[in-house]
Amino acid sequence: MIKILKRQNVIYKILATFCTTLLIIILSIKLTLNFKPLYYADIITLNVQETSHLSNEEIKLNYDYVINYVQNPKKQIFVLPTLTFSNEGKIHFEEVKAIFNKLDYIFYVLILIDIIIIYIYINRNKDFKFLKWSSFSLFITPLLCLIPFLINFDKSFNIFHKLLFNNDYWLLNSKTDPIITIMPQEFFFHCTIFIISLTLVYSTIIYIIYKKLNNYFAFL
Repeated sequence: MIKILKRQNVIYKILATFCTTLLIIILSIKLTLNFKPLYYADIITLNVQETSHLSNEEIKLNYDYVINYVQNPKKQIFVLPTLTFSNEGKIHFEEVKAIFNKLDYIFYVLILIDIIIIYIYINRNKDFKFLKWSSFSLFITPLLCLIPFLINFDKSFNIFHKLLFNNDYWLLNSKTDPIITIMPQEFFFHCTIFIISLTLVYSTIIYIIYKKLNNYFAFL
């Protein structure tokens, strides 16, 4: 019986760690996607106005539309405010939208699963070790992901897209899809760094929470 309980506790910890880690990573992605000041700063840093030959207002208008479009769970026809686009470009953004909609679904399911698992596990054991495991996981995972991007971002960027999409529509042509001129590859590198930075911050916060809870219940 004791062995069964120990095995169950380990399973609970592993599940709670996995769900918490994935939940935080998705949260970091969602926060980065919605942190428009990052892109607005890159308009200046990456000289987007010069490379796109568009005004600052027009760049922001089209970028904001794309960000709002891919997060909208409702069916919506893709029509950029001022830029032309190809059918392949339209399909690509529809696929991006589908990915983010799935991420939202996974995010809310993970919250529910996490709450249930943590409630059962903590009530039974008063053990917060899964927070420590989650903290370590959130520290190691993004750093491991960062290594290939630092070594060769172009190659990693291409592999990433090939894994996500079953076509090459993401290779937009600036002549038919000028939207690509306002979203340079360097911007996505900055997004990657921002996501990893957020994840590391959450890793630290979770570890602090673990230490606080562990110390508190140790005195009870």
